[in-house]
Amino acid sequence: VQGYAEIYASIAPDVEAAGYDSEQHDDGIDINEVLYGLMSDSDKLAELTKLVSRLRFALEGSDIGQMSEAEADITLLASHLPENNNIQMLIEAVKSKRQNGYELAELYLQRCFHLVQEEYTKLGHLEAKIKKLEAGQTTEQE
Repeated sequence: VQGYAEIYASIAPDVEAAGYDSEQHDDGIDINEVLYGLMSDSDKLAELTKLVSRLRFALEGSDIGQMSEAEADITLLASHLPENNNIQMLIEAVKSKRQNGYELAELYLQRCFHLVQEEYTKLGHLEAKIKKLEAGQTTEQE
């Protein structure tokens, strides 16, 4: 992926000068779609972490354009991850106005990592924390 990005960066000025949109070409193929397809699961989760941070930053700044762009990128990336990662629940937790929304989003993100790494013992413990937060209980005593 790094090599592809470097090659793209070297030709990007030529492509943009030719009048092409650097994010999406006339044939409708999104560059991120291709990149996500080439990434390993751990790289996808690292990208998901960055996108969640970008969404949080946009929410804090009330930047509606950035919010919708970050959410669209997360949704696109989610299509390249197993459905059991429940990325939509992660998005909802990030956008939540609930007091524990931030902590819940962190747990959902950790859950994705445990699923990919097949750490089922840790996943069970994490699921219990998630259930408590979803029920409105606090997990700080643990």
